Amino acid sequence: VFTFPAVLLVLVGFMLAMGRYRGYRLTELVRFKAFLKEEKAK
Repeated sequence: VFTFPAVLLVLVGFMLAMGRYRGYRLTELVRFKAFLKEEKAK
């Protein structure tokens, strides 16, 4: 239970705006892992 959900939303928005949210980056690494392996093999 969050006492101040608005504060949490503001912090998440700030992290997204500053590029510090790493969740999407981690999923992109998993998604493009095969592509990265092909590039290293060349």
